[in-house]
Amino acid sequence: SAHTDVEIAQEELNIVQGKALPRVDATATYNKQNTSYGNGAPTADRHYYTMGLNMGWEVFSSGEQYYEAQARKKLLKAAQDDLESLKLTVFSLVRENYLNVSEARNQIRIAHLRNKEAAEAYEQASTRFRSGIGTSLDVLDAQEKVVAAEAALNQAQADFFTSLANLYRVMGRQGMPLGLPET
Repeated sequence: SAHTDVEIAQEELNIVQGKALPRVDATATYNKQNTSYGNGAPTADRHYYTMGLNMGWEVFSSGEQYYEAQARKKLLKAAQDDLESLKLTVFSLVRENYLNVSEARNQIRIAHLRNKEAAEAYEQASTRFRSGIGTSLDVLDAQEKVVAAEAALNQAQADFFTSLANLYRVMGRQGMPLGLPET
């Protein structure tokens, strides 16, 4: 992932920069010598302590280390830029799909209103036809509008589910509940 790339680039930079620092080694030893001659002579116990501190600093490769560190800094910067670009891309996709879900919700509300209006118009046309005022063509026209409104509602619901599934996909979510919005 992009986070891992940034972490690896940072570690590599730290390693390269660490090569330019002096190296210090500390050593300590303890030695006990027991001398026993076995002929009744006194035994001698001797204790020896040794401590050492070594410091080494490679001075003639500092130019090489400097340029290697500069190269690692550029790689780190590139990895950080890639991570930031990826974050912005994901944010943009999530925002776009969220807006698509909101728009689909609005389309469902509008489709419900049009469906209700078409049903009322059909009822009015049927009533006028039964009372002899309207024609069968008016009823058929109103019925066609009811079917078109129902088809628009179905399409709006399908668009909602598609938008919601896309939103969950770009968010990296699986198994989220898909339900129709309240109207």
